[in-house]
Amino acid sequence: MKFKTATFTLSVTDLANHLSCKHLTQLNQSLAKGKIAPPSWRDPDRDRLRELGMAHEKAFVGHLRNKGLQTSKLRDEEGENAVERTMAAMRQGKDVIVQAALQAEQWHGRADILYRIDEPCELGNWSYEVIDKVLTKHYGFTEEELDFIINYDIKYRMGKEL
Repeated sequence: MKFKTATFTLSVTDLANHLSCKHLTQLNQSLAKGKIAPPSWRDPDRDRLRELGMAHEKAFVGHLRNKGLQTSKLRDEEGENAVERTMAAMRQGKDVIVQAALQAEQWHGRADILYRIDEPCELGNWSYEVIDKVLTKHYGFTEEELDFIINYDIKYRMGKEL
C-alpha cells in the first residue's frame, strides 16, 4: 500500500490482507501515511522464504536464458520508472520480463514472470501471459482448473473453507 497526493495505490496483497484482517488495513494505511513507524522485528522465516523464492526465480530465469530467450529483469526498478520500463520491454517484444511492474488506476502489482506469446495485440504480433498461464498449458490444466487452484490457494492462505 502506498499513499501519494491524497490517494492510496493498492496491490493484490493489500486486498488479501484486508479480507483476512481489517485491522491490518488500518495499520497499513497509518504506515503509508507516515503516522506510525514500520515494525522493527523481522520474521526470519519470512526472510528465508524470500531468499528461497529469489534463488528459485534466478535458477528458472537462468534456464530460460539457456534456452536462448531474451529476458528483461526489473526487480530493482521502483514506482513509475518500473512501469515505464515494463511497458518498454513489452513494446520491444522481450521474450521474458521478470518482476514486471503493472499499474491500472489505483491498483499496482508485480508479475513474477511475463512470457511472450504469439498472439497479436496493440503491441504488435505478440502479447504476454503471466507464467501461471504458461504452466497451465504445459501441464494441460483447463482455465477452470487453474481458477480453482488459485482460488483454493487464496482461501487456504486465508483459512477459509471451500
